[in-house]
Formats: sequence, C-alpha cells, structure tokens
Amino acid sequence: MSNTDDDTAGITLTPTSGLITTEAGGTATFTVVLTARPTANVTIGLISTDTTEGTVNQASVTFTSDNWNIRADRHHHRRQRRAR
Repeated sequence: MSNTDDDTAGITLTPTSGLITTEAGGTATFTVVLTARPTANVTIGLISTDTTEGTVNQASVTFTSDNWNIRADRHHHRRQRRAR
C-alpha cells in the first residue's frame, strides 16, 4: 500500500472582503488557517496598510504541525476618532 501526498500548501483567509469597522472604534474579525499540515512551523505576518485607520491585534500568527488546521481568529481594530 502506498499513500500519495497530494496536499497543496496554502492558507485560507475568511472573509476575503467585507470587513467593516466603525468610526467609534469597532472591531472586524477574520480567520486564518493552513490548507495542509506543515513540515515546520509557519509564521504569517499580519499588517494594516493604514495604521491611522486601524490595527490588527497581533503582528503574526504561527502554525505548527499540531495546530495547522485550527482556525486562528484575529481582529482588526478601528481607531476611535476624537471629535474636533
């Protein structure tokens, strides 16, 4: 018997669009998970393209061969604007 390893390495990010926060400091949640068991730890960096508008709650998420298929929920926090 043989087992063909046909898993494709990749990540799944959901949702891929529609993350909405509010001017009052809302939070939007997204999920990251690997599509296949890694042979070594995999670290994925997370950034906000405009930190004046909002930030992610962690700079990265690390997956191992033990937690590769457990979703990692992350949050994008909207910066609250002060009234002028």
